[in-house]
Amino acid sequence: MSERHVTFDMILASVGALTGLTRLDLLSDRREAGSGQARNTVYWLARQLLPVSYPVIGRLAGGKDHASIMAGVK
Repeated sequence: MSERHVTFDMILASVGALTGLTRLDLLSDRREAGSGQARNTVYWLARQLLPVSYPVIGRLAGGKDHASIMAGVK
């Protein structure tokens, strides 16, 4: 069986393709309709699929605080 490696960029691309949002939309701090939930989906998938901590996901997500990531995952 081959092992698949998921990256944060792959998660961003997948969520972006499903929601119609760009990478920039998903990484921004703007609070437009739909972007917040899509952003939280990125955080949740990253937490489930990547072997990294909340602070690392925050850095990958454009410098977000780990508490923001934790709230988004919840």
